[in-house]
Amino acid sequence: MKKILILKIVILLNIVFLCFKAFSDDAIKIGLLVPLSGKNEALGKSIIKASLLAINKINDERIMVIPKDTKNNPYSALLAAQELKNKGVKIIIGPVFNKNIKNLHKIEGVTFLSFTNKIIENPKNVIAGG
Repeated sequence: MKKILILKIVILLNIVFLCFKAFSDDAIKIGLLVPLSGKNEALGKSIIKASLLAINKINDERIMVIPKDTKNNPYSALLAAQELKNKGVKIIIGPVFNKNIKNLHKIEGVTFLSFTNKIIENPKNVIAGG
């Protein structure tokens, strides 16, 4: 399970990196929406570790990952996503759980790469990759 998670994150980060590499020498800010509190805290911390491993494999100092806690709550996920957008983040990996993506259509100009495997009625700015 953990190896699959690391592989998914490596693939997602490589896609993001390749898209930005052709266009910019500036910092590449990638948001990470994961549960960092509550019963799924361990999962969120594992995703952060996997993301850092993936970034080390890409080996580009321009990449900056900014994690935020969703608290496994749709409203908290929305607030965290808005904070990331305000920091100039255009690509956000996460949220992990489908219930937390329902309000993300309100965040315009940001694309979310969610870990959910559910694709029915997802917002248009959410790509399900679970």
